[in-house]
Amino acid sequence: MTSFTKDILPKFRPEDIGCMRSMGVRFADPNWMTDPGGDADYPDYANARRVFAKLQDGSMPPDGAWSSEWLAAYEAWIADGFNP
Repeated sequence: MTSFTKDILPKFRPEDIGCMRSMGVRFADPNWMTDPGGDADYPDYANARRVFAKLQDGSMPPDGAWSSEWLAAYEAWIADGFNP
């Protein structure tokens, strides 16, 4: 089973974490990334889904898109239920 702490968090570099923290995106916080709350754009797990949308469209991280393998790992994490 895919987990955020083991499989996803290590893919975010320290500079990614630091840069996005100033914008309120808390990659390094499993509780924030696995918060089941929704918003106007996403009915559930809005934080994680918004991050995934940015990773998919290549706008995050700003210096180059994630590989298809890393995106597949993130998708597996979603499919496995956003496990911390």
